[in-house]
Amino acid sequence: MINVLSKLNELITTDEHVQSHFDVPVAERIAFGAAPEAFAMPYIILGTQSNVQEDPGINDRMIYHVDVYVDRGDIVLADWIVKSIEKALHFKRLQAIGIGIFRESKVVIPDNPGIVHIHMKFLVRHFRTDLFSHI
Repeated sequence: MINVLSKLNELITTDEHVQSHFDVPVAERIAFGAAPEAFAMPYIILGTQSNVQEDPGINDRMIYHVDVYVDRGDIVLADWIVKSIEKALHFKRLQAIGIGIFRESKVVIPDNPGIVHIHMKFLVRHFRTDLFSHI
């Protein structure tokens, strides 16, 4: 699942539509787990939960969390960033390399006044494509 996570992160950081909403390279505005202090907005926080099956020995799916934070109450910018990320992670782009991704939820979380926080949760599955190459 490490390769899957790397691919998802790469798709977000290299997508031109996601980048168009940032004045610096989007990779400079992405953090994993929590934002560093004095992180300039807008920014994106990524996180994962793996081994979501009953059998912890099987790790072929995970939950991928994407949190978008925008200041000045700019819900329009936050929505554009979220939609760009959803397009970057579109299922058909990943299916050919054995990754299935489905958005489970998208909610606006009331945090601090003036800050828009949108949380998305994706179910990510990894499947073997080599099993079908000979058919």
